[in-house]
Amino acid sequence: MTKKIGMFLVMGLFCVSFVGCGKEVAKTDDANQGKAIEHMEKEMATKTEKMVEKSGIAGLLEKGDKIKCEYKIETGDDNATVLTYIDGEKFKTESNMGGIQAVSIFDGESYYSWTTGKTKQGSKIDKRCMEEMEAETMGDEMDEDDDDDMTFGDVDDIVAWENDMQMNCSKTGNIDWTIPTDIKFIDTCKMMENMENQTQNMEQIQKDMEQMQKDMGM
Repeated sequence: MTKKIGMFLVMGLFCVSFVGCGKEVAKTDDANQGKAIEHMEKEMATKTEKMVEKSGIAGLLEKGDKIKCEYKIETGDDNATVLTYIDGEKFKTESNMGGIQAVSIFDGESYYSWTTGKTKQGSKIDKRCMEEMEAETMGDEMDEDDDDDMTFGDVDDIVAWENDMQMNCSKTGNIDWTIPTDIKFIDTCKMMENMENQTQNMEQIQKDMEQMQKDMGM
């Protein structure tokens, strides 16, 4: 159960990163609109964690049902409708705000994130890289506390919480896991590895220059 919560968190955090990167690459989104989407993604990450951990969908998960949850996020004067689908280890989230639809899918092997519209770009990250990010984000407590046991709180507390979140979760039928073929997906893991290598190269160059100065008595 904790693994699923961790996965949701990583997906939410990665969504935020993707939205930020997308604005730089495309340079077509309005700045304020981009901030609104980023705020929405952060709220999505928080709400999804609570949804998996505490809501009545725990029973559906335990039975292995396909699940659809719908809830809203308020961002200033705007409201975003968020749909989350769960099928075993697969997750999908769709959100719409300010005319921009954001979609993210984890198909069991890789995580894809993109927005609809003029920009035909998205991001992709594989499971291995996601697990490394999860470990860095959650820390060693993930290994210490990790188990697959379902825990249920007081029924009244769960009902009150679901009412407060205004969330509606239920069984669903087939879920569309199609990854669009007209989107160019950037491999985020490779991009981060390249940035890390560049940083290490710069550090090595700096050390070499310092050693050269010492050798020259400077």
